[in-house]
Amino acid sequence: NFPVVSHDPAPLLAEKEVADRVNKLDETEKNELKNTLETYLATLQKAKITDLGLTHLPFFTVKHALFYGAGWFPYFLGKILNAPPLLFGDWLSRKLAQSIEFRASMAVVFAAMAYLIYLAALGTALFCLKNAAWAAGVLGLPILGYYSILFADWWKVWKESEDAATLEDEDAAALLKLRSEILK
Repeated sequence: NFPVVSHDPAPLLAEKEVADRVNKLDETEKNELKNTLETYLATLQKAKITDLGLTHLPFFTVKHALFYGAGWFPYFLGKILNAPPLLFGDWLSRKLAQSIEFRASMAVVFAAMAYLIYLAALGTALFCLKNAAWAAGVLGLPILGYYSILFADWWKVWKESEDAATLEDEDAAALLKLRSEILK
């Protein structure tokens, strides 16, 4: 679960440190690391859990369950109300892009232009209907859209931590220890 934008260099430096350590290993150490990693991944697969779920076990709590229960309504609202310009941008990019390499960037540009027109038209229509509060609420649509993206990520982490929560405490501790050996 990665943040949408991060200016913190720590994760990149940590990954670089791991890569540098692996590059400095001799063949025997590389084979040991490979065997440990294969054991870890096979154990995860056998337990039908993921590394993400295992490392986010604290996410599977009652507090988080209440949050997810209450968070579905704004998630769906954000998803539905933000869909038209996004779908239009995707449709237009599929229609106009001559090769697949350009489709994603064109979809972003078309969706952004459609989004601005969509917000302006929706706000204007509501304002003309003498509903200034709803017209002002149109400014909240981007926030709801952003929330729906984050909620989907949080939901994935929660579901995977739910799967990992079925592990016995000793098994989870053993897997976490094996994981730390790989990352040391």
